[in-house]
Amino acid sequence: MDKVKKTKKPKKVSNIILNAVCIFVFVFAVYELIIKFTNNSIYLFGVRSDVVLSDSMSYVNKEDKKVQTFLEGHNNRLHKGDLVYSSKVTKKTKLDVYDIVLFKNKDNNKITIHRIVEIKDGSKYYDGQERYIIRADTASYGSNDGAYLHDEIIAKYKYKIAGLGYVSHFLASIYGVILEVGIIVIIIVYQLLDDKFFKKSLENADSKQEQETVSESVEEIKDEKNE
Repeated sequence: MDKVKKTKKPKKVSNIILNAVCIFVFVFAVYELIIKFTNNSIYLFGVRSDVVLSDSMSYVNKEDKKVQTFLEGHNNRLHKGDLVYSSKVTKKTKLDVYDIVLFKNKDNNKITIHRIVEIKDGSKYYDGQERYIIRADTASYGSNDGAYLHDEIIAKYKYKIAGLGYVSHFLASIYGVILEVGIIVIIIVYQLLDDKFFKKSLENADSKQEQETVSESVEEIKDEKNE
């Protein structure tokens, strides 16, 4: 009697997708937690992510013609809720006028993202270092955030994903982490149950096939006796 060959469970497209989702959610959750507990001081491949928390870079000051003239042709607006990615500023990083940068604001000690509007010659200062004058696009021409040294600028803006900051901010919260863990658990349970049902159906199919094989053997023996 030939043994019944065991059938391996085929990899469903849905299972592959669920596995990919599970891995992505897990990695994203870990990344968000690391950012949360390190006060966003890590850089993944030299890039950090931040959520825009105000509208100070969302439009040009319409009441100040000097600001409008200065910003003409520079339309990289940032809106509240945008997720921005910035590269770490090192000693070799070149900073220019119009660059959008992240820095710790001297007025409130918070990480802020505004634009460099002027570079002061270092020869005018006793330490010989340049000073970067930074201002919000919505501010008036005569106001600014102050003069900052190169070492005081944290990162240089690269690109943004509009509106995704709200999602990122939520996923980094305790409720977001609970949701992410819940998604992972649901996917794992689903796949375990799917494997269990497949195994049971396979065992039933094997049992039925064995019974059919035995019946065929009995019929063959009867036919041989009758001959």
